[in-house]
Amino acid sequence: MDILAHNVCDVAKMGKGLTNEQIVQKAASLAEKKIGGKGRIAGTRKHTYAEKLIKKYQKVYGDRGLKLESTWKDHILQNTRRVKGATRIDVWDSVNNIAYDFKFTINPGNGLKQSQIDKILKHGPAGLKAVKEINP
Repeated sequence: MDILAHNVCDVAKMGKGLTNEQIVQKAASLAEKKIGGKGRIAGTRKHTYAEKLIKKYQKVYGDRGLKLESTWKDHILQNTRRVKGATRIDVWDSVNNIAYDFKFTINPGNGLKQSQIDKILKHGPAGLKAVKEINP
């Protein structure tokens, strides 16, 4: 079975009635637990797992306004990934206007650089309230 395959049991582990930030956090923690490992390949697989889990959660419990892997330039949502000077947001909470950035790193809290935060604020959704690093 593909390790990235998702089922309702994965979503049930997250629990019902969570805040959007809790959904994102639990998805990261479950991705770390399910995928494990270190390095870029493991990190990419964890991102993919967490994103698919959030999509599944919203299908089961209803749309929470969590938008995944969106590309922004000058506060405009882009239709393609590759836009020069644009920024990618792992999870955008469109209800609370908060960007979440997954960092599956050995040193939690040290993965999201100020330059990346500044770029997300400059190009991301207008009026973005915060950019938060999410560690498992």
